[in-house]
Amino acid sequence: NGTPLGNIQDWQRGVLNLHIALDQIVVAMHLLQELRKARECKASLAVLRCLQKQGLETTLYIATAAITICGRMSAWSEAVHMLREMKDSHVARDTIVCNSAVSSCGKGEQCVQALQLFREMVDDHVERDTISYNVTISACEKG
Repeated sequence: NGTPLGNIQDWQRGVLNLHIALDQIVVAMHLLQELRKARECKASLAVLRCLQKQGLETTLYIATAAITICGRMSAWSEAVHMLREMKDSHVARDTIVCNSAVSSCGKGEQCVQALQLFREMVDDHVERDTISYNVTISACEKG
């Protein structure tokens, strides 16, 4: 067909790399589910770091899972750090991941931090819902 062999090989390598990346993301998602059950925040962060070191993008789903794990363990500073890293890495943040981070601040009795994240949702064009208001109010009641 006139296509140089090099282009075909590049295409095949690209497909192989895509399969490897997808496999790693699937494994990471399963691992994060198990870590959530075991309430392992630090290990969740390690999974994210590993994916980033391998040059794989942190997906919204993976970041949400890790932030939720940290929230359940009252590891609010780690949850906020992950949310900031998402912003710095240009990973789109949604209402669910932001609510999880605000909730983790509440569990850590960090009212000021929860309010700051709540305000940032507007600045970052993330829609706030009823849960956003409830977790923020709850955070301020506790802290």
